[in-house]
Amino acid sequence: MSKEEWDKRSHQLQCNQTHGYHCVPNKHLTSLIEFCSPQGVRIPFEPGNCVELAARGILNQVPCKTTFFCGCPDGFFFGLEIYKYPKCLAINTELRCFDADVKCILSRVLEGRTNKQNNTRTEENDVNDAVKHIITTEKVTYNQTTADGNDNTVIVLIVLVVLLLMMLLIVCVVIVYLWKTEKICYKERFQKVGNCLTATRT
Repeated sequence: MSKEEWDKRSHQLQCNQTHGYHCVPNKHLTSLIEFCSPQGVRIPFEPGNCVELAARGILNQVPCKTTFFCGCPDGFFFGLEIYKYPKCLAINTELRCFDADVKCILSRVLEGRTNKQNNTRTEENDVNDAVKHIITTEKVTYNQTTADGNDNTVIVLIVLVVLLLMMLLIVCVVIVYLWKTEKICYKERFQKVGNCLTATRT
């Protein structure tokens, strides 16, 4: 959600400075709730926390620093700035987890597995599904400068070099083949021409 969308929704709900607009997940993480809070627009939140709506309009801080793989607020912020942290608004309503909360997603998948006795899928498939969900829902919008990124770059470069060498080898083989076949053809042509010349002179 952008600042413009945030302001538009605030205007549509007729929120103001004394009753500030908020959009946060409910405490069960089953939906996002939009409301005008009588606490105003500048409700402070500490770094390393997202926000959820508890009963009767109380906003709880939810620790995310150790559970989110990215997107957890790294600085102090006010409730009206939560749109700057889209991972705090992205929830998986089926698993009742934040999309970036890998620990929650994996534990819910495994918990669901133990609760479903007649399920024919293996635990490995469930974990793979959870990981696929994380990968497909995560559209990374920040630059990743980790060692893994560097390793991937090296692997890509090695693959490219090997492919270029293979292409060069194939081109060389084709050139040698064409050269040899043309050389053979020239010998045959010169022999035929020579035979024709000697036959016409006699």
